[in-house]
Amino acid sequence: SLQSQVLFGKGGPEHGMGLQMHLNNKLSLGIASFNSMDRRDDRNGMAPEPRQRFNALTIEVTPMANKLFHLSFPLAIGRIQQENPMIYNYTSSMMPQPGPGYGGNWGRNDPFRNGPRALGVQPGINLEVNLFKYIKVFGGANYRFAFGEEKTRDMSRATGTIGVKVGVFDYRRVRGK
Repeated sequence: SLQSQVLFGKGGPEHGMGLQMHLNNKLSLGIASFNSMDRRDDRNGMAPEPRQRFNALTIEVTPMANKLFHLSFPLAIGRIQQENPMIYNYTSSMMPQPGPGYGGNWGRNDPFRNGPRALGVQPGINLEVNLFKYIKVFGGANYRFAFGEEKTRDMSRATGTIGVKVGVFDYRRVRGK
């Protein structure tokens, strides 16, 4: 299945995309990426909390997935990376664009380059609704914990989430005789 979601809470909104393989109707494994959305409140793109990325492996348990309304328990474990404000300010406001050094630098002007990194663990709970055979919508809550020497207080946070999942959730094979 493919999943798209928006997380909202302290630190600003994030958009997340995930790809999951459903092992049965109760367990799925996958990958996900959550990224802070662009800041529109300041023309320089800066805000009190730095933007962050969270790339993770996911596991999700859904005990009663065939019911119209049911709970699921997602867990994401991966790397949190915060933007480095010095690089961000340099690339967005001081560098002439386009010109030498614009584009093609293979990440040298990436605002997340050399920013603080930490291990992230994000458990959650979602209320899902089976809209159609191949579409589910969900809403829930989760908390992202940060671990490691470079962690910052902005990396850990509680968020709400809303989203949609599209895919094959309960595939049954017919065995021949």
